[in-house]
Amino acid sequence: MADRPFDAVLIDFYGTIAAGDREAVEATCRTIVETLELPISAPEFAIVWGERYFQTVGCSNHASYRTLYECELTSLRETLATYGRNPDPATFLVELEAYWHDPPVHEDAVGFLRDLD
Repeated sequence: MADRPFDAVLIDFYGTIAAGDREAVEATCRTIVETLELPISAPEFAIVWGERYFQTVGCSNHASYRTLYECELTSLRETLATYGRNPDPATFLVELEAYWHDPPVHEDAVGFLRDLD
């Protein structure tokens, strides 16, 4: 790599290398709304949960640090509580977590990464 003008390449993963998790989140929200018979549509639930999630992430630093997964659990637990539901939020994150571990990769990204070698 000594003959290259750079030592490293930093690339945003979601939306660049792999597809974002929007579809997986929407599917999770549909499951939650249907299973718990919430009085809200799945897209509306996604917005409410998403707002709480990003609020939780924003407060999860320094001494209050939490992983993104912990933020998902906390924000989902809190969101469901507003509808009087208190299930274990982890039961609803199984498929979403599986997606995070193996998201589909954009084919053109694969070619780009191969060309870096």
